[in-house]
Amino acid sequence: MNLDNPDGGHRAIVAHIVGTGIHQGKTLADARSDIYQEILAGQANDKLVGCDYTPDTSTQNGGTIDWSYSIVDACFEGVNCPQPVVAPAGTRHNTCEQSCKNGDPNCLVADLRSAPSNLQTSLGNFESDLLSVQNFPAYVDTSDLVKFVNQINGDMNCTRDPFNILDASGHFENGGGSCDFAVKTTGASPVVYQISFPGKWTGTFAKLGNAYVVVSPDDSHNPSFEIISTGETDPINEVDGDSQKMLFSGAKYYCALVKMSH
Repeated sequence: MNLDNPDGGHRAIVAHIVGTGIHQGKTLADARSDIYQEILAGQANDKLVGCDYTPDTSTQNGGTIDWSYSIVDACFEGVNCPQPVVAPAGTRHNTCEQSCKNGDPNCLVADLRSAPSNLQTSLGNFESDLLSVQNFPAYVDTSDLVKFVNQINGDMNCTRDPFNILDASGHFENGGGSCDFAVKTTGASPVVYQISFPGKWTGTFAKLGNAYVVVSPDDSHNPSFEIISTGETDPINEVDGDSQKMLFSGAKYYCALVKMSH
């Protein structure tokens, strides 16, 4: 199928298809296959969606892998469109700070320094509020974080209570409505990811000079990270920040670095 595109002329459409394979009768992780297929006018387009099976060669016991296929994205051929990041098996070996310094592909960088000034101001003010904490216990106003999320989403759905640091050890609680915001990475193949704050966020807060660190080991009460195009998720068990950035560390693989000027 060839369609007019915003640049003029005609350009083929390329569909990104994800195949998920289940090993029948075996306790193995699901297999995954990424297929990029041109959609051709007047021709049958096999495996765009539907089911199939293939022989399972992962062990000597035989069997099959049952596959299901679905389209998760599409774009005009030759035009950059968000591509998925596929996590390898196992956990990363470096901290997110080191992964981002190395330029590893699991560090997804969103640069807000060219974003509208109101977004930079709102997120920067929340960072300043966290960095200004000197003594525990303490309350940190989250209205600027709420404003940042609502400005991105164009609604007023995000609501949060104050960030309540409860004791001298830095244990904190933060409740309110679930707040989600999505940003796009820089680079030739951008990835859209979403950060979600839970209804109740708990953990410990610490100041480290002109920076802070928030540790949230409880996966039922910490933020989460999602690649929009693939639905892959990772609980966020640490947030590090200073006046120039916020770094969200996924528990298993992903890192999300948000750069900002403030």
